[in-house]
Amino acid sequence: MSLRMKRVLQYLRDAKQQDWPFVDLPGVPKQTVKALTKRAWIYESPGIDGSVKYTITDSGERALHLFEKPLRSNPHKICPECGIRSKHVTASGRMEGYCIECQRVLSRRKWEHKATRFKSNTCPRCQKRERHQYPNGRIATYCEHCNRVTKRRNKRKNKQRKIEQARRGELICIRCKTNPRHFTDKSVYDYCRDCLRQYMNEYNDRRRPNSQVARSREP
Repeated sequence: MSLRMKRVLQYLRDAKQQDWPFVDLPGVPKQTVKALTKRAWIYESPGIDGSVKYTITDSGERALHLFEKPLRSNPHKICPECGIRSKHVTASGRMEGYCIECQRVLSRRKWEHKATRFKSNTCPRCQKRERHQYPNGRIATYCEHCNRVTKRRNKRKNKQRKIEQARRGELICIRCKTNPRHFTDKSVYDYCRDCLRQYMNEYNDRRRPNSQVARSREP
């Protein structure tokens, strides 16, 4: 329950106690009304004149009573969105602004509504060019040039990391799932040496099915 949802429920509860069970909700965002309706905490009643009025339900009163209870733990460590779970702490020890569940919901909502991720359109890496915008309207972290540079750098890092893993025998062939992958000083293959040789033979036979080598391997 967000603070705005809590205030709406308090307003409806107070109106109900004053013998005004159905009232308007002027200025309340549609997203808040929709969230309260989806949780069955409020009920909407369309009028004859086309207006819509709202009242708090029994489950809404119970939820409000629960969330009005004082928190026993440190309020600065409680997620401000749900008011129940603790804020998410990353592996580095940094505390996020929300719990992991609410953070996922908010991130998904921002993605769906194409919310702006940055306060400035200037690339933070070069401080010269504007951030790159994809065809779907999304804004990248860097400009187009810096995107290419960082992708090449990350590709080199990942490549070297995979080579080190292959040398330690940590990468297994995706075909036989038994032998370690074949690798060189510059690259790592998805297959072991034997499966790679078999894969290349099958690939060449498909490309040149009428060659003498391909015919000699036919069953």
